[in-house]
Parts: sequence; C-alpha cells; structure tokens
Amino acid sequence: MKIKFVSLLALLIIFAACMNPSFSAEAAEPVAYDASEGAYLYVIGENQLSLQYKGITGQFAWATGMLGYYPPDMRIFDYDNDGEKEIAVSICLGTGTGVAIYELHIVKVENGTLTAYTYEAEDYKKHIGDAVSFKTARENGRLFIEFTSPKDRIRVDVTDDLNEDSPEDSAIKFMYGDIVRFVLGDNGAIELQAVLGANVYWEYGTEFYADLTAKVVFVEGGFKLSDIRLAAINY
Repeated sequence: MKIKFVSLLALLIIFAACMNPSFSAEAAEPVAYDASEGAYLYVIGENQLSLQYKGITGQFAWATGMLGYYPPDMRIFDYDNDGEKEIAVSICLGTGTGVAIYELHIVKVENGTLTAYTYEAEDYKKHIGDAVSFKTARENGRLFIEFTSPKDRIRVDVTDDLNEDSPEDSAIKFMYGDIVRFVLGDNGAIELQAVLGANVYWEYGTEFYADLTAKVVFVEGGFKLSDIRLAAINY
C-alpha cells in the first residue's frame, strides 16, 4: 500500500502545536502513516518524532528540520528476513545547491518495544568509498578521471572543466556523500542513490560526473551495500 503524506499546511499546524506544552501525538496529524499496518509517525518536538506501530509507541531523536519541505517516506516490510516486519523511514537531513542528504532508519519490534537502527551518513559514505576506487590520468595532454566499482568503470575526459583555479592533478580528489538519498520500494527493496564527483573546477568545489545506485541490505541490525552500479552523467 502506498504511504499517504499530509500537506505542508498540516505540518505547519503540527509545528505550531509542538510549541504548546499540552501537545500530544494523539492530537496531531501524522507526517506519514500506513493504516493497514497500524503504523503512524508524528512530530512531537524539534528533532523528536513518535512512531506508533500496532499499539507500541517509541520516541526517536530524528531530524525534523526539513519535514515541512520533504515529508518522510515510510514502508513496512520484513527487511531482514527474520519473519517479522520492520518499519523503514527515510528522512531528509538537508538540501541546497549541490547538496541533498538523507538518513535511513529501520525500526524493529524487540521485546515489546520499538528499537531504531540508523544508516548514518558517516557509515554509508564509508561504504561508498570502500566500494568505488578513483584515479586521474593524463593522456595526450588531456585529463581523465576514472570511477571503478566491481561491475562498472566510468572514464570521463574533464579537460574542458579545467581553469586557472583548478588544483594540480595530484590534488584532485574523489568527492562523494554530498548527494545521497534512499528510495523505499513497495516490494521491500531499498535503493541508495548517490552522485559521484571530483574537485576539478576548483579546490573546494565539486563537479558531478557519475551516478551510483546500490541495494541496501539490513541484517542483524547493520547495513551494507550490494549490487553497486555506476553510470556516467550526460549533460
């Protein structure tokens, strides 16, 4: 079943209600829900959310700053194949020019309580960095950068992006983690989508040259990536 989301107006009402000491989750509209599974997610304060699932309630210190612009996505599925369903929640942490960062939470029912496991930016950035290698090379006066994963190799001629502010070839770095989001499928699949780049144009900037997709695997309370694929960005 497709998760339903409330409007921006409803979210503003929730935030206003949070300023009232008498506010309770039961009095607010959920920011995401699946009535057929008995799952409801509420904002109860700044960076505080309440999740209700089949009569069990848990409170979590998750980011709320972007919920008025990017509602959370939520799905219920047996993600770790243990015979019990979990709740997956993808939340936007922040966006801007060249930046879009999301965080993934999976909540399990354990001993009658809700326990959250979080795929944090530090962890998925490490997994991306471990899975993709990067190098630069000069050939016939042209500068190439190369991204390589177990299944793909993307080679890009970046000569035309060079200018007087470009760093030396040896100082060009693999840049990743600025754009990462999670897509929750109705069939239980979770896909990480990221954009890869390098600081070709100037030392402190990032130009994007490749897309990365990967399946997120949740097992024994931990996360890993599988089936990592790369594709060149064609401008």
